[in-house]
Amino acid sequence: MAIPHTFTFSQSSLGDYQACARRFQLRYLERLAWPAPQSADAAEGERRQRLGQAFHQLVRRHQAGLPAASLTPLAAADPELAGWWAAYLASPFAFPEAGVRRAELTLSTPLAGYRLEAQYDLLAGTPGGEWLIVDWKTERRRPARTWLARRLQTTVCRHVLALAGAALNGGRPIAPERIAMAYWFAAFPLQPERFGYDAAACARDGEALAGLIGAIAAQGDGPWPQTADERACRCCAYRSFCARPVALATYDELEAAGEAEALSSPVLDLEQVEEIAF
Repeated sequence: MAIPHTFTFSQSSLGDYQACARRFQLRYLERLAWPAPQSADAAEGERRQRLGQAFHQLVRRHQAGLPAASLTPLAAADPELAGWWAAYLASPFAFPEAGVRRAELTLSTPLAGYRLEAQYDLLAGTPGGEWLIVDWKTERRRPARTWLARRLQTTVCRHVLALAGAALNGGRPIAPERIAMAYWFAAFPLQPERFGYDAAACARDGEALAGLIGAIAAQGDGPWPQTADERACRCCAYRSFCARPVALATYDELEAAGEAEALSSPVLDLEQVEEIAF
């Protein structure tokens, strides 16, 4: 089952392949709907997903120019959301000093015969100056720095900005050394995690991402291999297609494995999402 060259890779699809090639095939090529609940405590998971979406929507509107005072009443309906919102407004990331601020932006670039896209919660910078990627996290646990450093999100977001950020930077590519990425945690607002970048890391990332895309494109026909780590199956909504009787993970376990993010990503209107492709 060949990957069409119109396919656009993302941190999510690449992460699915790394977790399980069969999951990638079922989700992105066969396009099967999720056949099973994603967590054992589905009601709690849905509640936390809605809170995460509501927070992202508030931040998007604020970064688009709506005053905080008009948005604060919208957060008051839930104490946890109100706490996140207050912590956000008190953080330096709510008001970045930058000539360009873009919330919920998508950039894409050619790579290894396909396109690779990155989605940004917030991208702020000044043409010819420094650029900061901010990602808002509403999980109840704070991941370790080493775990975040290995994440495809960290790799893809910085690399795509270096390759596709010229339209935001006065027509000039953004030097990797001018790029930084910060994760801000609503439950741990005073403990953000920041990662720099440089040309050597950018080159390594390009080789690694191209190699990963090449490995996916080289997969043959028939069912693709299942992961050898059956613990990953507990977090997979496609597990009913595989003959592996595993118990469902809780929503906390999904967050710990980084699997809850796709579920809690904000639901956006297409006209509100800006995409720049090169």
